[in-house]
Amino acid sequence: MYLFLPGRFHPLLVHLPIGILLLAFILEWFSYQKKFEGIRPAVGPSLMVGSLSALLSVFTGYLLSLEGGYDDTILQWHQYLGISTAVFSLAVYFIVVKSTRFSVRFSALLVLMVLVTITGHLGGSLTHGEDFLFASESSATAEVIGLSPETLLNPSEVKVFEGIVQPILAQKCYSCHGDKKQKGQLRLDTRQGVEKGGKKGVILVKGDPDESELIKRVGLAIEDKHHMPPRERQQLTFQEVEIIKLWVSEGASFEKRLKEFDKPRVVEEFIRNYGLKDESNDFPLIEASPPDAKAVEQLMELGAHILPVGTNSNYLTVSFSERKFVSEEELNRLKLIGANIVELDLSECEITPELIYAIGGMPELRRLFLQRSNVKDADIEKMPALTNLTTINFNTTSISNKGVLSLSRMPGLRKIYLFQSEISGKDFKAVEQALVNVQIDSGNYLLPTLTTDTLVYKAKKVK
Repeated sequence: MYLFLPGRFHPLLVHLPIGILLLAFILEWFSYQKKFEGIRPAVGPSLMVGSLSALLSVFTGYLLSLEGGYDDTILQWHQYLGISTAVFSLAVYFIVVKSTRFSVRFSALLVLMVLVTITGHLGGSLTHGEDFLFASESSATAEVIGLSPETLLNPSEVKVFEGIVQPILAQKCYSCHGDKKQKGQLRLDTRQGVEKGGKKGVILVKGDPDESELIKRVGLAIEDKHHMPPRERQQLTFQEVEIIKLWVSEGASFEKRLKEFDKPRVVEEFIRNYGLKDESNDFPLIEASPPDAKAVEQLMELGAHILPVGTNSNYLTVSFSERKFVSEEELNRLKLIGANIVELDLSECEITPELIYAIGGMPELRRLFLQRSNVKDADIEKMPALTNLTTINFNTTSISNKGVLSLSRMPGLRKIYLFQSEISGKDFKAVEQALVNVQIDSGNYLLPTLTTDTLVYKAKKVK
C-alpha cells in the first residue's frame, strides 16, 4: 500500500514537465525576436526544472503501473516514451547551454515537444480509453440503456444477461472495465472476463449475491473509495442493482431466459418502464434551437448533471439529484436553457419559490422528479401550467390531495407517483376521480423505479 502511494500522485505531477518544457520551447521561440532576446537566459533553467520534474513523473508513473489494470501495449509504449522524453530533455538542456546556433537549439526543442505530445496522448489513452481524443459526442454522452427491439417486444424470451444485464454493464462499467481499459485487471465486456474476475479473484458467487464482490462494490456508499462505479461516473440506479442481484441469485447464467426466472418481476418492470420512453408525447417532435453552451458548461462546472436526450438532439435532461440546494447562480443559468429542458430531477433538493418560477420557464418539460424533496402543496399550486408535463414524482414528500388536485390544469399529465406521500385512503379515490386520465402510482408493491432515480446505500465493509 505504502509502495503504491507515491504512484497515485503521477496524474498530478505529470502535468509539471509538460507545462514547464512547453514554456522553455515558447521562450526559445520568442528569444530570437530582437525585442525578446533578453528572455533567452531563462530557457536553460526552465529545461532543467522540466527535466527534473519529468524524471520524478517517470518514477511515480512506474509505481502507478505496478497496480495493474491498464492496457499492456499502451502502457509499455507510454513507459518507453516517458523515459525517453525525460532523458532527452536533459540532453536538450546541455544542447541549449552549449550551443549558440538557433537552428540546433530550436530543432532539439521541437523534437522534445513531439515526444511530450505523443507520450501525453498515450497517457490520456490509458486513463480515458484509446479513442478518448476523437470519441464521438454520442459515445461520450450516451445515457439510455441500449435494450434491443426484441427485448422490448418479447421480454419473456430474452436471455437476461445478454438482453438486460450486459446493456447495464456497457453503460455503467465498460469505461473502466472494457476492451480499452481494465482497472484492477477486470474486464466485463466478455463472458470470459465476467467469469474470470479481476486481480483480487472472482466477482460473482453464483446463487449468492450477498457474497459476490460485484454486488458488494455497487452497494457501498458512494463516498466509499471502494464503491463502484467511482462517484464521478454515472451511477447504477436502484432498479439496475436489483436486476444484477436477481441475475446472480438465479445462478448468474449467461443462457437463462426471463421466462425461466423464479422471480422475474423486477426485470419485467424495468423493461416496461423503459418502454415509456417510446410514447409519442414523451419528447417534442419539433427540434429546439441549440441551448446556451456557456450556461450548460457553467452549470456542469457547478455540479449539475446535463445530458442530451439523444444523438444530435438539442433537448436536455438536467439533474441536481445529488444536491441539497440549487443556488441563485445556478438558477440564473437554468433559466437560460429552460426551453431545452424536457426532464428535470430535483430529488432531495430544497424547493424554493425561485426554483418553482424557473420550472415555469420550461415549456417543453415532460418529466419532473421531486421525490424526497421538501416540496409543499403551495409550491405546486403556484407552479405555472406546464402543458407538456407527462410525469411527476412526489414519492416520500409532504404533498397532500390539495397539491395533487391542482395539477388538473396540466392537460398532458399521464402519471403521478405518490408513494409515502401525505395522501391515503379516501384521498386517493378523490384524486383518481378528479384526474381520470392520469395513472396514480401509490406504491404498496415493488415500485417501478425510473432510470433517473438514484439510491444512496449505507457503507458496508469490503472483506
